[in-house]
Amino acid sequence: MIFFPYKADFSLNYIPFFTIIICIVCPIIYYAQESNEKTVRKDTYYFCQQKKDDNLKRVLKAMKLPNNVNTCRDIMFEIHLSHNKPATIANLITKTKPRRIKYYAKRYSKEKSQKIITDTITDWYDNYRLIVPDYLTAKIWYDPKSWNPINMITAAFAHGSWDHVIFNLFFFFAFAATVEIILRSLRFLFVVIALAIGTHVFYSLSTLGMADPAPTVGLSGVVMGMMALFTYFLPHANIRCFLWVIIIIRRLSVPAWLLAGFYIGGDIYTLFFTRESDGINLVAHVSGAGIGYFMGMLLFRERKKQLLEVL
Repeated sequence: MIFFPYKADFSLNYIPFFTIIICIVCPIIYYAQESNEKTVRKDTYYFCQQKKDDNLKRVLKAMKLPNNVNTCRDIMFEIHLSHNKPATIANLITKTKPRRIKYYAKRYSKEKSQKIITDTITDWYDNYRLIVPDYLTAKIWYDPKSWNPINMITAAFAHGSWDHVIFNLFFFFAFAATVEIILRSLRFLFVVIALAIGTHVFYSLSTLGMADPAPTVGLSGVVMGMMALFTYFLPHANIRCFLWVIIIIRRLSVPAWLLAGFYIGGDIYTLFFTRESDGINLVAHVSGAGIGYFMGMLLFRERKKQLLEVL
């Protein structure tokens, strides 16, 4: 079963300019991410075809890995796409449990051999970086250990797949268009930025003490904030939704408070009671909902009164 919202049963004579811009920008950014990744893969393969190194051949033999283009490509690509390259190299070596390099066995201990393996792969990667472009997604994602406010914003507009983009934007437009109509553009833009930064701050706080927390991308935290803010303004307004059950497709209208309770409540339950995130940043989801609702209560109480008078 697939169930998701796509439009609010609410309209005013105003075009949600920034909502539309965000719905255009996110696919463009992901297209650039995907194109960059294809280029990185192609250049990685070319690099591994051209480069020959006897020292690397010995290292791969010690790591019990085949000395071919595919092995080189996999290693370089894994390091290049990682957010912590030294840790990735160390993990790769630990995972393969390399033997002592026979070429150096008479002169070096096993520990020294492992250092040679690390240095060889690091040098090989340094050469690789000279011809292969930077990984775009790694430049715009948010590393929770960095506390970088620019990346807190850019990461919100980057995504991990086309499914990720499409589902986020369906949800985003369903709630954000109405929120922008209510707040108008400048206040709406302030809310988007505040949600992007706030959700990533909470994510960083949640990873304190972790050795190597994963970076994050996606608009989900902002989406959940918009859902909560919409519910604050118009709890009884209906949201039009698509419902797929096997091959049955239906459209139905659901009150905002019920829809928000279903999605936000589900995320809260998963985050605190099951911890089965499946790669989803549930901290961003839950914190986004909380930030959105409390922003409504603290900053937009008068706007809600004005809205109720109009309605």
